[in-house]
Amino acid sequence: MARSIIPKKKIRLKLFDASPLAKVLAEKHPMVISGVFLQNNNEPTLNELFTETVLCSPLVYHDRISGIMTISKPDGHKESFSQDDMELVFNLASQTAVAIENSKLNSNIEKTYFETISALALAVDAKDHYSRGHLERVTNHVLMVGNRLGLDQEDLDTLRDAARLHDVGKIGIPDEILKKDSGLTDEEWVIMRRHPEIGECIIKPVRSLHHLCDLVRHHHEKLDGSGYPDGLKGDEISPLVRILSVADVYDALTTERPYRPKKSKEEAISIIRSMKNHLDQDIVNILLEGLETAEYLT
Repeated sequence: MARSIIPKKKIRLKLFDASPLAKVLAEKHPMVISGVFLQNNNEPTLNELFTETVLCSPLVYHDRISGIMTISKPDGHKESFSQDDMELVFNLASQTAVAIENSKLNSNIEKTYFETISALALAVDAKDHYSRGHLERVTNHVLMVGNRLGLDQEDLDTLRDAARLHDVGKIGIPDEILKKDSGLTDEEWVIMRRHPEIGECIIKPVRSLHHLCDLVRHHHEKLDGSGYPDGLKGDEISPLVRILSVADVYDALTTERPYRPKKSKEEAISIIRSMKNHLDQDIVNILLEGLETAEYLT
Protein backbone atom coordinates (compact mmCIF):
# COMPACT_ATOMS: atom_id res chain seq x y z
CA MET A 1 0.00 0.00 0.00
CA ALA A 2 1.41 3.41 -0.95
CA ARG A 3 2.24 5.81 1.85
CA SER A 4 1.10 9.42 1.86
CA ILE A 5 3.79 11.66 3.24
CA ILE A 6 3.08 15.37 3.62
CA PRO A 7 6.02 17.61 4.55
CA LYS A 8 5.42 19.72 7.65
CA LYS A 9 7.16 22.69 6.07
CA LYS A 10 8.15 23.96 2.65
CA ILE A 11 11.24 22.17 1.39
CA ARG A 12 13.74 23.83 -0.95
CA LEU A 13 16.13 21.86 -3.13
CA LYS A 14 19.40 23.20 -4.44
CA LEU A 15 19.98 21.79 -7.91
CA PHE A 16 23.67 21.56 -8.71
CA ASP A 17 24.79 21.26 -12.33
CA ALA A 18 25.81 17.65 -11.88
CA SER A 19 22.62 16.54 -10.10
CA PRO A 20 20.15 14.23 -11.88
CA LEU A 21 17.30 16.71 -11.41
CA ALA A 22 19.36 19.45 -13.05
CA LYS A 23 19.80 17.12 -16.02
CA VAL A 24 16.02 16.69 -16.26
CA LEU A 25 15.65 20.47 -16.44
CA ALA A 26 18.43 20.85 -18.97
CA GLU A 27 17.22 18.15 -21.35
CA LYS A 28 13.51 18.88 -20.88
CA HIS A 29 12.31 15.31 -21.18
CA PRO A 30 11.34 12.61 -18.67
CA MET A 31 14.03 10.46 -17.09
CA VAL A 32 14.18 7.54 -14.69
CA ILE A 33 16.67 8.28 -11.94
CA SER A 34 18.09 5.50 -9.79
CA GLY A 35 20.24 5.65 -6.71
CA VAL A 36 19.82 7.38 -3.39
CA PHE A 37 20.54 10.78 -4.90
CA LEU A 38 18.86 12.89 -2.22
CA GLN A 39 20.49 11.41 0.86
CA ASN A 40 22.78 13.37 3.16
CA ASN A 41 21.07 16.69 2.49
CA ASN A 42 20.23 17.53 6.10
CA GLU A 43 16.53 17.16 5.34
CA PRO A 44 15.42 13.66 6.44
CA THR A 45 11.87 14.25 5.18
CA LEU A 46 13.11 14.17 1.61
CA ASN A 47 14.47 10.66 2.08
CA GLU A 48 10.89 9.54 2.73
CA LEU A 49 9.47 11.45 -0.20
CA PHE A 50 11.71 9.81 -2.79
CA THR A 51 12.39 6.11 -3.29
CA GLU A 52 15.61 4.82 -4.82
CA THR A 53 14.11 4.94 -8.29
CA VAL A 54 11.91 7.84 -9.40
CA LEU A 55 10.44 8.93 -12.69
CA CYS A 56 10.96 12.65 -13.24
CA SER A 57 9.34 14.83 -15.88
CA PRO A 58 9.79 18.59 -16.36
CA LEU A 59 6.75 20.87 -16.39
CA VAL A 60 7.36 22.52 -19.76
CA TYR A 61 5.16 25.05 -21.53
CA HIS A 62 6.41 26.97 -24.58
CA ASP A 63 9.97 26.01 -23.67
CA ARG A 64 9.53 27.47 -20.16
CA ILE A 65 9.98 25.20 -17.16
CA SER A 66 7.91 25.74 -14.03
CA GLY A 67 8.95 22.66 -12.06
CA ILE A 68 9.54 18.92 -12.05
CA MET A 69 6.99 16.17 -11.46
CA THR A 70 8.41 13.12 -9.70
CA ILE A 71 6.72 9.72 -9.43
CA SER A 72 7.85 6.95 -7.08
CA LYS A 73 6.81 3.32 -7.11
CA PRO A 74 4.74 2.19 -4.10
CA ASP A 75 6.59 0.37 -1.35
CA GLY A 76 7.39 -3.22 -2.29
CA HIS A 77 7.16 -2.69 -6.05
CA LYS A 78 10.45 -3.55 -7.73
CA GLU A 79 9.39 -3.24 -11.38
CA SER A 80 11.09 -0.55 -13.40
CA PHE A 81 9.17 2.25 -15.07
CA SER A 82 8.06 1.39 -18.58
CA GLN A 83 8.06 3.56 -21.68
CA ASP A 84 4.29 3.85 -21.32
CA ASP A 85 4.78 5.13 -17.76
CA MET A 86 7.18 7.79 -19.04
CA GLU A 87 4.80 8.92 -21.77
CA LEU A 88 1.87 9.02 -19.38
CA VAL A 89 3.77 11.08 -16.81
CA PHE A 90 5.15 13.42 -19.48
CA ASN A 91 1.63 14.07 -20.79
CA LEU A 92 0.38 14.68 -17.26
CA ALA A 93 3.31 17.03 -16.59
CA SER A 94 2.59 18.93 -19.82
CA GLN A 95 -1.06 19.39 -18.87
CA THR A 96 -0.01 20.52 -15.41
CA ALA A 97 2.38 23.09 -16.90
CA VAL A 98 -0.44 24.47 -19.06
CA ALA A 99 -2.72 24.68 -16.02
CA ILE A 100 -0.04 26.57 -14.07
CA GLU A 101 0.46 29.07 -16.91
CA ASN A 102 -3.30 29.58 -17.27
CA SER A 103 -3.56 30.18 -13.54
CA LYS A 104 -0.81 32.81 -13.73
CA LEU A 105 -2.50 34.43 -16.72
CA ASN A 106 -5.86 34.58 -14.98
CA SER A 107 -4.23 35.96 -11.86
CA ASN A 108 -2.48 38.67 -13.88
CA ILE A 109 -5.73 39.58 -15.64
CA GLU A 110 -7.60 39.85 -12.35
CA LYS A 111 -4.79 41.97 -10.93
CA THR A 112 -4.98 44.26 -13.96
CA TYR A 113 -8.74 44.61 -13.50
CA PHE A 114 -8.26 45.62 -9.87
CA GLU A 115 -5.53 48.11 -10.71
CA THR A 116 -7.67 49.63 -13.47
CA ILE A 117 -10.70 50.01 -11.20
CA SER A 118 -8.46 51.41 -8.46
CA ALA A 119 -7.20 53.98 -10.96
CA LEU A 120 -10.81 54.97 -11.65
CA ALA A 121 -11.46 55.37 -7.95
CA LEU A 122 -8.33 57.46 -7.51
CA ALA A 123 -9.35 59.59 -10.48
CA VAL A 124 -12.61 60.43 -8.69
CA ASP A 125 -10.71 61.11 -5.48
CA ALA A 126 -8.14 63.33 -7.17
CA LYS A 127 -10.45 65.52 -9.22
CA ASP A 128 -12.19 66.82 -6.08
CA HIS A 129 -9.61 68.75 -4.08
CA TYR A 130 -11.97 68.86 -1.10
CA SER A 131 -12.00 65.08 -0.67
CA ARG A 132 -8.57 64.33 -2.12
CA GLY A 133 -6.82 61.66 -0.05
CA HIS A 134 -10.13 60.30 1.28
CA LEU A 135 -9.51 56.78 -0.02
CA GLU A 136 -6.08 56.55 1.55
CA ARG A 137 -7.27 57.85 4.91
CA VAL A 138 -10.28 55.54 5.01
CA THR A 139 -8.03 52.62 4.08
CA ASN A 140 -5.70 53.45 6.97
CA HIS A 141 -8.65 53.74 9.36
CA VAL A 142 -10.27 50.41 8.44
CA LEU A 143 -6.97 48.55 8.66
CA MET A 144 -6.27 50.07 12.05
CA VAL A 145 -9.71 49.01 13.32
CA GLY A 146 -9.36 45.57 11.75
CA ASN A 147 -5.99 45.01 13.37
CA ARG A 148 -7.28 46.10 16.76
CA LEU A 149 -10.16 43.63 16.37
CA GLY A 150 -7.72 40.84 15.52
CA LEU A 151 -9.22 40.13 12.11
CA ASP A 152 -7.48 37.55 9.95
CA GLN A 153 -5.48 38.53 6.88
CA GLU A 154 -8.29 37.68 4.48
CA ASP A 155 -10.67 40.12 6.18
CA LEU A 156 -7.95 42.77 6.41
CA ASP A 157 -7.30 42.43 2.69
CA THR A 158 -11.02 42.71 1.99
CA LEU A 159 -11.27 45.87 4.10
CA ARG A 160 -8.22 47.38 2.41
CA ASP A 161 -9.45 46.71 -1.12
CA ALA A 162 -13.03 47.78 -0.39
CA ALA A 163 -11.83 51.03 1.19
CA ARG A 164 -9.85 51.78 -1.96
CA LEU A 165 -12.83 51.08 -4.21
CA HIS A 166 -15.84 52.09 -2.14
CA ASP A 167 -16.40 55.39 -3.98
CA VAL A 168 -15.55 54.18 -7.48
CA GLY A 169 -19.23 54.55 -8.42
CA LYS A 170 -18.86 58.32 -8.21
CA ILE A 171 -17.22 58.09 -11.64
CA GLY A 172 -20.82 57.87 -12.89
CA ILE A 173 -22.03 60.98 -11.05
CA PRO A 174 -22.03 64.23 -13.07
CA ASP A 175 -19.35 66.73 -12.03
CA GLU A 176 -21.91 69.47 -11.52
CA ILE A 177 -23.34 67.37 -8.69
CA LEU A 178 -20.15 65.79 -7.42
CA LYS A 179 -18.31 69.12 -7.17
CA LYS A 180 -21.24 71.39 -6.38
CA ASP A 181 -20.21 74.16 -3.97
CA SER A 182 -23.54 74.25 -2.15
CA GLY A 183 -25.97 71.75 -0.68
CA LEU A 184 -27.58 69.26 -3.06
CA THR A 185 -31.24 69.44 -3.99
CA ASP A 186 -33.51 66.46 -3.38
CA GLU A 187 -33.26 65.52 -7.07
CA GLU A 188 -29.47 65.73 -6.96
CA TRP A 189 -29.33 63.58 -3.83
CA VAL A 190 -31.29 60.89 -5.66
CA ILE A 191 -28.54 60.84 -8.29
CA MET A 192 -25.70 61.00 -5.75
CA ARG A 193 -27.11 58.07 -3.82
CA ARG A 194 -26.76 55.88 -6.88
CA HIS A 195 -22.98 55.75 -6.55
CA PRO A 196 -22.87 52.60 -4.36
CA GLU A 197 -24.95 50.71 -6.93
CA ILE A 198 -22.84 52.06 -9.79
CA GLY A 199 -19.72 50.99 -7.91
CA GLU A 200 -21.04 47.47 -7.46
CA CYS A 201 -21.90 47.29 -11.17
CA ILE A 202 -18.30 48.24 -12.01
CA ILE A 203 -16.67 45.56 -9.86
CA LYS A 204 -19.26 42.78 -10.09
CA PRO A 205 -18.15 41.47 -13.51
CA VAL A 206 -14.69 40.78 -12.05
CA ARG A 207 -14.94 37.38 -10.35
CA SER A 208 -12.05 38.01 -7.97
CA LEU A 209 -13.75 41.19 -6.69
CA HIS A 210 -17.12 39.61 -5.87
CA HIS A 211 -16.28 39.59 -2.16
CA LEU A 212 -16.06 43.39 -2.25
CA CYS A 213 -19.57 43.90 -3.64
CA ASP A 214 -21.23 43.88 -0.20
CA LEU A 215 -18.95 46.62 1.14
CA VAL A 216 -19.02 48.79 -1.97
CA ARG A 217 -22.81 48.60 -2.28
CA HIS A 218 -23.70 48.96 1.40
CA HIS A 219 -21.20 51.39 2.95
CA HIS A 220 -23.99 53.98 3.28
CA GLU A 221 -26.46 51.67 5.04
CA LYS A 222 -27.51 52.58 8.60
CA LEU A 223 -28.41 50.40 11.55
CA ASP A 224 -31.96 51.77 11.75
CA GLY A 225 -32.67 50.98 8.11
CA SER A 226 -32.60 54.60 6.92
CA GLY A 227 -29.51 54.18 4.75
CA TYR A 228 -29.20 53.43 1.05
CA PRO A 229 -29.46 51.79 -1.44
CA ASP A 230 -31.22 48.80 0.15
CA GLY A 231 -32.36 50.07 3.54
CA LEU A 232 -30.56 47.27 5.38
CA LYS A 233 -31.17 47.18 9.10
CA GLY A 234 -29.31 45.86 12.16
CA ASP A 235 -27.73 42.44 11.64
CA GLU A 236 -28.40 42.67 7.90
CA ILE A 237 -25.34 44.93 7.79
CA SER A 238 -22.18 42.82 7.91
CA PRO A 239 -19.36 43.54 10.38
CA LEU A 240 -16.92 44.59 7.64
CA VAL A 241 -19.46 47.02 6.18
CA ARG A 242 -19.91 48.52 9.65
CA ILE A 243 -16.17 49.12 9.93
CA LEU A 244 -16.04 50.79 6.51
CA SER A 245 -19.10 52.93 7.28
CA VAL A 246 -17.65 54.30 10.51
CA ALA A 247 -14.29 55.10 8.88
CA ASP A 248 -16.03 56.73 5.91
CA VAL A 249 -18.28 58.94 8.04
CA TYR A 250 -15.46 60.02 10.35
CA ASP A 251 -13.22 61.05 7.47
CA ALA A 252 -16.08 62.86 5.72
CA LEU A 253 -16.77 64.87 8.88
CA THR A 254 -13.14 65.86 9.33
CA THR A 255 -12.70 66.85 5.67
CA GLU A 256 -13.64 70.25 4.31
CA ARG A 257 -16.52 70.34 1.86
CA PRO A 258 -17.44 73.13 -0.56
CA TYR A 259 -20.67 73.70 1.35
CA ARG A 260 -19.24 73.48 4.89
CA PRO A 261 -15.93 73.68 6.76
CA LYS A 262 -14.42 70.53 8.21
CA LYS A 263 -15.41 69.56 11.72
CA SER A 264 -12.92 69.72 14.56
CA LYS A 265 -11.94 66.40 16.10
CA GLU A 266 -14.12 67.16 19.11
CA GLU A 267 -17.12 67.95 16.90
CA ALA A 268 -16.59 64.84 14.77
CA ILE A 269 -16.30 62.62 17.85
CA SER A 270 -19.46 64.12 19.31
CA ILE A 271 -21.36 63.59 16.06
CA ILE A 272 -20.40 59.97 15.46
CA ARG A 273 -21.04 59.12 19.12
CA SER A 274 -24.53 60.59 18.73
CA MET A 275 -25.22 58.43 15.66
CA LYS A 276 -26.23 55.41 17.72
CA ASN A 277 -29.07 54.59 15.33
CA HIS A 278 -26.76 54.76 12.34
CA LEU A 279 -23.27 53.57 13.28
CA ASP A 280 -22.02 50.61 15.31
CA GLN A 281 -20.79 52.27 18.50
CA ASP A 282 -18.41 49.42 19.32
CA ILE A 283 -16.63 50.17 16.06
CA VAL A 284 -16.78 53.90 16.78
CA ASN A 285 -15.04 53.35 20.12
CA ILE A 286 -12.33 51.18 18.55
CA LEU A 287 -11.70 53.75 15.82
CA LEU A 288 -11.41 56.63 18.26
CA GLU A 289 -9.20 54.67 20.64
CA GLY A 290 -6.94 53.72 17.77
CA LEU A 291 -6.77 57.26 16.44
CA GLU A 292 -5.85 58.60 19.85
CA THR A 293 -3.18 55.95 20.31
CA ALA A 294 -1.76 56.63 16.86
CA GLU A 295 -1.86 60.35 17.55
CA TYR A 296 -3.84 60.91 14.34
CA LEU A 297 -6.17 63.40 15.99
CA THR A 298 -4.46 66.75 15.55
